[in-house]
Amino acid sequence: MSLTDEDWHTSFAVNLDSVFHVCRAAIPHMIEAGGGAIVNIASQWGLYPAPNHIAYNTTKAAVAAFTKNLARDYAPHKIRVNAVCPGEIHTPMLEAGVKRSGRTIADLDRLVPFGRIGKPEEVAALVAFLASDEAAFTRLWR
Repeated sequence: MSLTDEDWHTSFAVNLDSVFHVCRAAIPHMIEAGGGAIVNIASQWGLYPAPNHIAYNTTKAAVAAFTKNLARDYAPHKIRVNAVCPGEIHTPMLEAGVKRSGRTIADLDRLVPFGRIGKPEEVAALVAFLASDEAAFTRLWR
């Protein structure tokens, strides 16, 4: 395995530790306020790992598990906790990876049954819904 310790630790710091620290800081305020909503960003790769991305896959799986734990632990405090697990989303990071691989965004579009990869705005709309009062009974319990 060619993954360095630094890359492993950076992946955990960015993808998991940051989620932990924000949730730990927010939850006491949410309890005091009588509830709230947390929406974490995991990834489809945390549920169905892609090859050659072990650190990313592992951290996103951990975000999904962390989210399930928070959902169960803080539901009695009226805090909803969900995770969004996007597939391929057209971002600068994805573009750089696609370029490095010698492929194009159109190549990825053809791999998606819907016919195209997602847009950041579509993920943002789902996050906004899950954070809203309209999603008051939406909880992660799987």
